[in-house]
Amino acid sequence: MIISIRLLIIITAIVLLVLDFLFYATKRLGETYGMLWLFISIFMLLGGILKKDWSAFDHVDSKLLIPLLLIMGFLVIIMFIVTVSLSVLTRQNHELAIHVSLLNQENEILLKSLSDKELTHEEPK
Repeated sequence: MIISIRLLIIITAIVLLVLDFLFYATKRLGETYGMLWLFISIFMLLGGILKKDWSAFDHVDSKLLIPLLLIMGFLVIIMFIVTVSLSVLTRQNHELAIHVSLLNQENEILLKSLSDKELTHEEPK
C-alpha cells in the first residue's frame, strides 16, 4: 500500500508538471500560476521520491485511504482548473483594458478634429 501511495503521488506530480507546461505554452496559464503549479508539482515529486517513511498512513484504514486520496486528487484538479480559469480571465481583462484605452484615444482624436473643424468654420462668419 505504501508503494502505491508513493507511485500515485509521483504520477500526479508528473501529470501536473506536463499540464503546467502545456497550459503555459498555450498561454492558458499565466506566469504566476504557472510558477505556483511548477513548485507544487516539484514539491510533490520530490516528496514522493525522497520520502521513505510513510508511517503516517499506517493508522488510516485502507477503506478510508482510497476515498481520501480520490477527494484530495479531485481538489487538486479543481484548484488547477480554477487557476487556469483565473489566468485566462486575467489575460482577457488586460486585453479588454488595452482595447478600451485605444478606443478612448481614438475618440479623443476624433473629438479634437471635429472641434478644430467647427472652429475653422465659425471664424469666417
